[in-house]
Amino acid sequence: MSTTKYSDRVIPSISLANFDQRIEEITAQLVDAAENVGFFSIVDHGIARTDVDKVFEFSSSFFSLPDEVKSLVPFSPIENIGWEKNAQIRPSTGACDRKESYQLQFNSGMETRWLPETIVPGFRSTVMTFMHQAQAVSEKLMVCFARGLGFPDDFFVAAHDITKEDSQTVARLLHYFAAPEASNDGQIYHRAGAHTDWDFITLLFQKAGQSGLEICPGREAASTFGHSDVWTRVEPAAESNAIICNIGDLLMSWSDDRFKSTLHRVKAPCEPGDFYGERYSIAFFNQPRKSAEIQGPGRKYPLVTGAEFTRIGVGIGHDHHRQCPSSSRSLSLGCGRKRTAPPRAAVGHLCRSSWSRSRRTLGCSLSRFAELYGLGSDMELILMRHRPYDLRSYEFSLETYAIRRVLEHDEDQEYSVKFHLAADEKVVESNPTHSLVDSVEGCVHPHRPSLVELF
Repeated sequence: MSTTKYSDRVIPSISLANFDQRIEEITAQLVDAAENVGFFSIVDHGIARTDVDKVFEFSSSFFSLPDEVKSLVPFSPIENIGWEKNAQIRPSTGACDRKESYQLQFNSGMETRWLPETIVPGFRSTVMTFMHQAQAVSEKLMVCFARGLGFPDDFFVAAHDITKEDSQTVARLLHYFAAPEASNDGQIYHRAGAHTDWDFITLLFQKAGQSGLEICPGREAASTFGHSDVWTRVEPAAESNAIICNIGDLLMSWSDDRFKSTLHRVKAPCEPGDFYGERYSIAFFNQPRKSAEIQGPGRKYPLVTGAEFTRIGVGIGHDHHRQCPSSSRSLSLGCGRKRTAPPRAAVGHLCRSSWSRSRRTLGCSLSRFAELYGLGSDMELILMRHRPYDLRSYEFSLETYAIRRVLEHDEDQEYSVKFHLAADEKVVESNPTHSLVDSVEGCVHPHRPSLVELF
C-alpha cells in the first residue's frame, strides 16, 4: 500500500455553553462549519465524560460475549437494528469492514433486539439513558441548522421526534478488531472504508488513544478511490470530552447542497504510527421519521419521505452490503439465464441526460431505458447502499429512485432487461466459482474514478 498523504486541516471546535443566550453565535459557527468542512467537534454539550465511559464499558461487555449469544439479537435490514459482524462491504474497498456493531433504536421494534437483562445487567437502562442524552444534544444542533436554512426552530426536531413510533434514529455501538502489525498474508484489514453517512447528522464518541478516523473534505477530484486523496486525522479528544459531528447526505440534500456531507473512513492500519489495537466507538445517527417530508428550501431535489430516503440509504431490496464476498447471489438476466456474481457487483448505470427534472421525461422509450440502465423486470434499480466516492453521489441515488417511481406507473409494459456487472478482480479471485460474463464497459467499477463522471 502506498504512503498516505496527510494535511493538517482545521476541524472547527464549537462550544454549546450558555446555549440559549448564545444561540445566534453558535448557529453562525455551525453553519460555517457545515458549509466549508462538513465535520466539526462540539464541547460543553452537557453529557458527562463519566456517562460516555460507562456506555463504553457496557459496549465492551456486550462485544466480549460469545457470538452465539450476540446472535440472539441478529441484525434486521428491514428495521436497521441488531448485531452484525464482518457484514458491511464498502464499494470503496470491495471488502468487508473488520468490525462488529450493535444498532439500537427508540421505537418498539427494539423489544426483540435487547438481550435478556441477566446476560449484561444494566445494559439496556444505561444505553437508553445515554441515547436520550445524545438526542437532546442533537436537537440543539437541529434548531441551529433550521435557523440557518430559514426553517422554523422546531422543523428538524419534529422530523426526528423519537417519541413517535416511526422514529428511525439509530445508536450504533462499534467494535473494530485488532489488526496484525506485521501481516504477511497480503490482506488489508479494512476497518471502515471511505464513505459518507446518509443520515441527517452523526454524533461520534471515541475513546482516548484509539485513533483511526480520517476525513477528506471536498475530496481531491483527480484521485481514484482514496489512492491519492489527502486525508486529515481526527484524533480522539477525551480530555475535552468533545463529540465529533459530521453532516450526512440527508442534511446535504435538505440544504440543497449548501451543507457538505464529507468523505471519511476509519483507516486500515498499515503504516508506522497507525493504531493497530482493537477500537471502540459510538455513533449516534440522526435519521428522519418515516413520515417526514424531505425537501430543501429551494426545492432543488424532488420531495421524498423519510421512509423513502432510508430505503435508498439502507438499500432494502438491494442488500448487497450485508454479505461478505464469500457469499454469492444469482442475478436474473433478461435472456432468462442466471449468473452468479459477487452480491455487490450489480450496479444500475445512469446518465444525467436521461432524466430531466424540469420535463420529468426519460428521453427514450421505457423499454430502451430499461435495457440501457440496468433495471430489473420489476423495474427496481440495482443500487449501492453507500455513496462513498464524492459529494454528488446522493444525487445519483435520488434521481434513480425518482426514475423508478415514474416507471411504476406503466405496470403492463414488458421490458427487455440487461444487467451490467462491475467486476472486482480481488473478489472474483477469492471466489473462483464466480462467473462474470457481462462486459463491464460503461459500468461503475469499484476501483474507477468517482460517480461524478456520470454527470
